[in-house]
Amino acid sequence: VALKIIKHSQEEGAGGTDLVQGVLLGMVSDNRLEITNCFPFPVQSQNEDDDFDEMQYQMEMMRNLRHVNVDHLHVGWYQSANLGSFINRPLLDSQFNYQHSIEESVVLIYDPLK
Repeated sequence: VALKIIKHSQEEGAGGTDLVQGVLLGMVSDNRLEITNCFPFPVQSQNEDDDFDEMQYQMEMMRNLRHVNVDHLHVGWYQSANLGSFINRPLLDSQFNYQHSIEESVVLIYDPLK
């Protein structure tokens, strides 16, 4: 999972300068959360259509992963950071909403420059 996050950040994050985000998948076993897979959110440029439905994309990805017998429980999300600057209101709001929906959810922060 960590290598996928690093690869996503390097390929789509302009070497660590642009923010990238994705979904963490896994399972809850007893009192332990296991993160077993992840997939990136696609990067949306401002020139692209506004017809892109992020929720539909996530559901389709999880459905496809379930078909190939991969853990598909949504357990959190990840985000890249730039020089440790990641604690902000949108991050806290997003994590609050995730934990409201999925009590065990986590956020992983990857900072390629630190």
